[in-house]
Amino acid sequence: MERGRERERGGRSREGERERGKEKREGAGEMEKRQGEREKGRREAESEREGERKERRREKRKGRREGKGERKGEEMVKRRREMKGEEMENDMREREREREREREREKERRVKLKRRKEKRLGERGRDKRRGDGERGRKDKGERKGEKKSEREGERKEREKRVKERKEVEREREEEREKRREKRRRDGERNERKRRVQLKRGKEKRLRERGRGTGEGGDGERGRKGGERVKEKD
Repeated sequence: MERGRERERGGRSREGERERGKEKREGAGEMEKRQGEREKGRREAESEREGERKERRREKRKGRREGKGERKGEEMVKRRREMKGEEMENDMREREREREREREREKERRVKLKRRKEKRLGERGRDKRRGDGERGRKDKGERKGEKKSEREGERKEREKRVKERKEVEREREEEREKRREKRRRDGERNERKRRVQLKRGKEKRLRERGRGTGEGGDGERGRKGGERVKEKD
C-alpha cells in the first residue's frame, strides 16, 4: 500500500512538473515575442529617423549646389563683362611673366646667400680648401662689421624687391587705366552714333509726314497742300 501511495504521489508530482514546464515555456515564448516586437519597433523608428536625416542632408546639399551654381554664374558673367578675351590673355601673360621674374629673383637671392655663407666659412678657417679646420679668431669689431654689412646687403635686397614690385603694380595700373579710357571712348562713340541714328530716323519720319521739308506741306501737323482733301473726296 505504501508503494502504491508513493507511485500515486510520484505520478502527481510529475504531472505538476510538466504543467509548470509548459507554463514556463509559454511565458518564455511570450517574453521572446514581446521582445521581438520591441526590437522590430525600435528598428522601424531608427530606419525612419535615418531616412529623415538622409532627406535633410540631400536637401542641404541640393541647396548648396544651387547656391554655388548661381554664385558661379554671376561671377562668370561679371568676369566676362569686365575682361574680354584679349584683355584676359594679356593679364594671364603678365601674371606668368611676373611669376617667372619672381622665380629668377628667388634663385639669385639663394645663390648670393650661398656665396656669402661660403665666404664666411672660408674666412673663419672652416673651409677645408682654405683653412686647417680650426675656428678663426677675429676681434669683435671685425665680426660686427661683417654682420652689419650682411644686414645692409639684405636690406638693399629687400628694398630692390619692393621697388620692382611697385614698378610692376604701376605698369599694371597704367594698363588698366588705358583699358578703362578705351572703354569710355568706345562708349561715347557708340552713344554719338546712336543719337545720330535717332536724329536721322526722326527726320525721315517728319519728311514722310510732310512736316519739315516744304514738299507740298504748310508746316502744320498732317497737312499736305490739297492732297488730303482730294483723298477724302
